[in-house]
Amino acid sequence: FRFGGTLVSNADIGYGGNTTPLNWTGNTHGSLAEANGRWYVFYHRHTNRINCSRQACAEKITVLPDGSIPQAEITSCGLNAGPLCGRGRYEARTACNLGAASPMVDSGWAWKLDPDHLLPFFTQSGGDREGDGDQYLANLRGGSWCRFKHFSFDGSEISLTVTVRGGAGTLKVYTDRALPPAASILLSSCENWTAFSAPFSAPAGTAPLCFVYEGAGSLDFDSFEIF
Repeated sequence: FRFGGTLVSNADIGYGGNTTPLNWTGNTHGSLAEANGRWYVFYHRHTNRINCSRQACAEKITVLPDGSIPQAEITSCGLNAGPLCGRGRYEARTACNLGAASPMVDSGWAWKLDPDHLLPFFTQSGGDREGDGDQYLANLRGGSWCRFKHFSFDGSEISLTVTVRGGAGTLKVYTDRALPPAASILLSSCENWTAFSAPFSAPAGTAPLCFVYEGAGSLDFDSFEIF
């Protein structure tokens, strides 16, 4: 046996030389399978701030002629054959990367290492269950962000609506953090899920979407729609 490297990290540690956790880390229980002529690595990440609540995921991999397999990039695409369509509704639970003003923690034992609840996490109302799930992204605080990869845009002027609840402020949406935001969505404080919209300008081609919360309190993020 010769170790060939990491196949997948649920926080993208090691991908492209990255050393910063881009989500909660922990075990993945990864496995490889071929489906319809494509190879995938199936794995899980952690929800509810504990390492025994898990969200199943899949990423496409490439087996090189010498048998080696480059580390898979964590995306929001799953079993999709390519980038997601730049139009439509997407649930926030498909965010592939998370970050915050306080660094993410390189451990699956999240509830011990974030006692002040400063970091975002995936959760749902009620307990874990097999059906009727309503998973969402919770606890986005000032400086927190979530990223979705990747979308195919046609360069047209469109609108973006987010469904959120909680704190008030601005949700800035970037296709490239080095460029000005493609949308800035003003949010008012709301106890129940509420939709807020703004014009959205995306470049033609393939790009990620990164939502950065700037505001007070804690924001829960249910979904977004591009139309």
